[in-house]
Amino acid sequence: MQIAGNKCRICARKIIFAHEGKACVHCGTFVHGACEPRASCDVCGQAFQQYELPEPDPLREAFLPRALRPAKGGGWAIAVLGAAILAIFALGYILLTIRR
Repeated sequence: MQIAGNKCRICARKIIFAHEGKACVHCGTFVHGACEPRASCDVCGQAFQQYELPEPDPLREAFLPRALRPAKGGGWAIAVLGAAILAIFALGYILLTIRR
């Protein structure tokens, strides 16, 4: 659940950074951590969910050599484009030979 950008239920100001606030997943209440020090929601009694940094994934952010990258399958697009260009040139050649 996205915390940043929502209004605090207590002070009615926007929560600017996600680590400044917490949210109740059950009822959708958002509060600043400074405005509501309790760990549970006073509306529904469920525990608040706080922002947690995602686990770092070094493989996702790594530079991979071309041989190790997954194939994107763009060869068919190049073939279709080449065929279209050839067809245009062939049509132009035919039209020029007919006019002479």
